[in-house]
Amino acid sequence: NYQKIVQVQNGNSVTAYARAFVEFSNSDMGDFAHINFNTTDWTGKQADGYYYYKYPLKKGESTAPLFTQVSLDGYIHDHPEFTVKDFSVICYEETTQAFNATKGDGGTRYTMYSSAQEAFSATVGSN
Repeated sequence: NYQKIVQVQNGNSVTAYARAFVEFSNSDMGDFAHINFNTTDWTGKQADGYYYYKYPLKKGESTAPLFTQVSLDGYIHDHPEFTVKDFSVICYEETTQAFNATKGDGGTRYTMYSSAQEAFSATVGSN
């Protein structure tokens, strides 16, 4: 088992929602390496490939860990003919403010991660 604690800290000056993308640098390792994701505080992997934190984060707050370790399948250890390749767990995170003041209707307050998920989707093509 390899320790890897993945959390997101809100470094913004406003309350925000967070999401994270996780993948192995070597796609073959997905067959042998396993991650036990925290689905109590985070969603499972969504169609867009991201995990969404279920709660808003105030300035300076951090999420509960998305996961805390990566483990290798026992099969690899029991079969020396398999070589464990070097790999990394790539984690990318984003936050979006919990209040969108850009709308002409006075703004939208996101009250759930699912509405914030829509805000993330809306900003994908705008950068």
